[in-house]
Amino acid sequence: MRNYFALCIAGIIAMFIIAVTFESCKPKTGNNSQEQNDLPTFETDTVETAPLTVAEVLQRRDDMRLCEYEDSIWLTMPDEIIVQICVNKGTDLSQYEIVETYLQNKEFYDGFVKGSRYVKEHKESDIPITDSIK
Repeated sequence: MRNYFALCIAGIIAMFIIAVTFESCKPKTGNNSQEQNDLPTFETDTVETAPLTVAEVLQRRDDMRLCEYEDSIWLTMPDEIIVQICVNKGTDLSQYEIVETYLQNKEFYDGFVKGSRYVKEHKESDIPITDSIK
């Protein structure tokens, strides 16, 4: 019986705490309602957009193709080319500027990569080095 009485008292206290919490979360009326009316109100206009033309739809598709093309080049570019472009042009370039630089000088950078791979391959091989000064 004593546990039942303690449990009832604990339940009443819990209900009181919950009621006070919910009451404190309600917006207050009275003096604050005057302050809320003093707040500036802004009129908003809805922006109506005109439907796209066929040419705009096709242009949007071409733009997406170009972006996907540049993304695929960016993702497949060898690290050596990206490093070389950043050394020459600076690191503040966007990925699309790096891709454009690569595409404008594709032959040079492709040759650069072939040369750097050739050097790496032969650097690690056991080719005897002869001294030309005797």
